Amino acid sequence: MKASSPRWAWLAVGLTLVAIVVAILAVRALDDDDSSADSSAMRDAPSAGALEGSLRETSAASAPFTGLTTVRLAVDGDCLHVVVADTLTERVQGLRSKRDASPYDGMLFVFDELSTSGFTMSGVPAALGIGFYDAEGTPVSRQTMQPCDKAESECPVYHSDTPFLYALETGAGRLQAGALTPCPS
Repeated sequence: MKASSPRWAWLAVGLTLVAIVVAILAVRALDDDDSSADSSAMRDAPSAGALEGSLRETSAASAPFTGLTTVRLAVDGDCLHVVVADTLTERVQGLRSKRDASPYDGMLFVFDELSTSGFTMSGVPAALGIGFYDAEGTPVSRQTMQPCDKAESECPVYHSDTPFLYALETGAGRLQAGALTPCPS
């Protein structure tokens, strides 16, 4: 019996290794299924097409928005030069302490995925118009936001009626009602 014990030990080690390999392959297969589902969901998600292409054509912003980028987009055919807030830090800062987006026509908030984020006017000294747009630039909601000189937690929160990918802030009364599109050539 002692002569066969090493064989059983090797067999046990071999079976353990086979079980580990099978477990690794099973986990990889599950990861691949999740990745395929993610890819499928991305393919099935609405495409921004030309609008998304326009957002890649950015240039550096000037003061007081140094470090941000700008883009030219149209709302209802009216071409606007807007500063872009596309990171969490930039979106949180927004137009705080500014009456408007001068020298630009507005500020475009770009989210990585559909959002239900709210906006406050804490520290913004003048009323702003805000339009919310889906992935294709179709307007989903718009409203006028009033200035609030209180702490953010004490200010009204403005929300879109439905999830959105883009939000555009301009001076109150200046935001057109139409879709967000590339500027005409």
